[in-house]
Amino acid sequence: MDPLDQPRTYFTVTDEFGNGHPAMEYLAGSLDGQPGVQVIPLKRFVKLIGSGEVLERIGEGQFVGARSRRTYSIHLAVAPRPR
Repeated sequence: MDPLDQPRTYFTVTDEFGNGHPAMEYLAGSLDGQPGVQVIPLKRFVKLIGSGEVLERIGEGQFVGARSRRTYSIHLAVAPRPR
C-alpha cells in the first residue's frame, strides 16, 4: 500500500503570532510515512505543508511543533444559522 494513497485532510493552523500555515492530517504507520502493516497500525499525523514539520497534538485543536516547539491551533469557522 502506497502511503500517498491514504486520505488526507487539509486545513490551516495559526501560530502564536497569528500567522496562518497550511497543514495536512494523514494516516501512516510512522512519522516517515511508512504504510501500516499487520504489526504497525495506522496512526494520525499532522504535518505543516511548507516546512514539513510534524505537529504533535496537545489538546483539542491544539498542536506543538516537534522540532520548533512552537504552538499552533485550529480555528474552525462556524457558519451562521439560517433564519
